[in-house]
Amino acid sequence: MSRPWLVACGLAIVLPGSSARAQSPTPLVSLVWDNTAAPACIDQAHLQSAVEARLQRPLFRPGTQPQFVIRGQAGGSSGAWQAVLRVWDDGGRYVGDREIRSEAPTCDQLGDALGLVLAMIIESPREHVSLHLPPPPPQPSASLAPLPAPAARVPAAPPPRLWHLDSSASATAGWGVLPGAAFGWRLTSSAANDSTRAFAFLGAWNETRTVTHDVTIRAAAWQAGLGWCPWSWGKGIVQLEPCAALSGGQVAGRGQGLDVTRSARPWFAHAEVGAALSLHAQRHVFVRLGAMAAIGVVRARFFYDRADGSPQQLWKAPEISPRFDLGIGLRLP
Repeated sequence: MSRPWLVACGLAIVLPGSSARAQSPTPLVSLVWDNTAAPACIDQAHLQSAVEARLQRPLFRPGTQPQFVIRGQAGGSSGAWQAVLRVWDDGGRYVGDREIRSEAPTCDQLGDALGLVLAMIIESPREHVSLHLPPPPPQPSASLAPLPAPAARVPAAPPPRLWHLDSSASATAGWGVLPGAAFGWRLTSSAANDSTRAFAFLGAWNETRTVTHDVTIRAAAWQAGLGWCPWSWGKGIVQLEPCAALSGGQVAGRGQGLDVTRSARPWFAHAEVGAALSLHAQRHVFVRLGAMAAIGVVRARFFYDRADGSPQQLWKAPEISPRFDLGIGLRLP
């Protein structure tokens, strides 16, 4: 009885730098697996365990230098699951890729197929390959009614896209952009793949009221910027990214005796570093918490007119300003 859940061609990828000796050791492997587009599919920890169980030896050892890297991604839905595996050697050279598809109603059988395909990829340089396969399903009883004719095949969904777009709206809290603590909002758009994310944002800080040197300052600001999260770590639905950004904006101030024309500098520019933690609760919906430290490259400042008419500095933005964001977003596709 054949298994209908695996469609794969040419399973063997010959890994460079390895000889075909019968007793050659299995190379160490680094696996980067992403199932965020299909959370019902097997996760990285269970996939690694399945491969090691088939080959009866440890393969994924943290802290060691792998001989090659496999990046994989799962996607699809019931009846049209698919996964793509891509292989690089330890010199960063691209070796090849494999695509696995499943027409099963659940993603469990795709996980079984992935364990088998990964084991064959890893063992391809060896002259003798031993795979531990699960027992076959029981044969149907002769007394059972014959199975109905198979339905027409549904065309398989295209392989998962490497890049996606997302947009989010966030509430923001910070200190240093305006005199005192401030709150605001922020809109962010991103383009990302399984390892990096580029983003742009636009936001505003609500008006604050501060009394300094008997002068009441009312100030608000707008801010925009571009950023990049160069890599990410994730397990299941959680993803952590270190990020950096460049931003700029303008502070608008008003108050009795406040000089906003002569010596004031309402414009500011920041270099920002921090991190973002994302929780992908649904396939297309996520919650993101961000924490950034903004280093003042150009710092805003205000002056007031003293009794003799000379300007006196009233407020200047600090060198480092912390900021925290909490928002909800939508991922497409």
